[in-house]
Amino acid sequence: MNLTQRHVRTQSAFVRRWELIALMVLAAIGVGCQSGHGSTSVTTVAITTAERVPGSRWASLGTVAGSDPESDGALPASSLPRSTSNRGSVPSGVSESPPNPLDAPPTTAVPLRPDSPRRVPLADGIAYELGGVHREYPATDIFAACGSTVVAPIDGVVTEVRRHDQWVASIDNPATRGGLSITIVGVDGVRYYMSHFRSIAPGIRPHVEVRSGDEVASVGRTGRAGACHIHFGLSPPCPSKEWRVRRGIVDPAPYLQAWAEGRNADPSDDVTAWHQLHRDACADAMAEPTAPES
Repeated sequence: MNLTQRHVRTQSAFVRRWELIALMVLAAIGVGCQSGHGSTSVTTVAITTAERVPGSRWASLGTVAGSDPESDGALPASSLPRSTSNRGSVPSGVSESPPNPLDAPPTTAVPLRPDSPRRVPLADGIAYELGGVHREYPATDIFAACGSTVVAPIDGVVTEVRRHDQWVASIDNPATRGGLSITIVGVDGVRYYMSHFRSIAPGIRPHVEVRSGDEVASVGRTGRAGACHIHFGLSPPCPSKEWRVRRGIVDPAPYLQAWAEGRNADPSDDVTAWHQLHRDACADAMAEPTAPES
């Protein structure tokens, strides 16, 4: 089955995919927590009653103990969304002891759709151009006018937010090259990374649920960027901070083109296949000295 023929999988396949992603994440946690490089603690996340953000469909899913929900931060992989039945996806928190990623209480958040439509992450009617694949790794730049509205490409949960541009040209730390950025883990288990924003919408923070088409940011050129654009990368979620995998491991351009044409092409098979061939990628990326700064 080629890319252009892919369609949304059945709900039972969706459940099996989440089971695989959950096992992948737990396996990565078992390795990554020994890296000792100050990465974000992967702990139990208490899921609270959903709190709607006024004027939007976003809903808070709780905060990591000891963190400021309005500051930069990462959501532990143990609290990513996952399905608990074949009727849809329910965001949930998972305890490491005992590890049971599929046994979690539902919340009152707006349900994530297992058949969520995917889209180019720009508001309707905005003109854009796709750049070529990056030289060192597969990612796509989406060029659009500065200040253009950026939207969520899929239903999912925000796991990382960077609201402050910390990139310094003379240092060129790869962990901060993205400037203002957002990471969303979609209902398909894929991590969607977008960066170089001018601004990030109020209310967007780790643990917030978004639906495809929700406004999340505006196009900019923060970080190492010569023109206004969105850096768009696809990858499997890693259990703690890192930048090497997050920036992109599968070419997004064919998917972006399919979504623009109204085809809901699913990148999860390609991402899962890559992860199976690179099982140590997350652990290696999290062990890099600059990983905690990402």
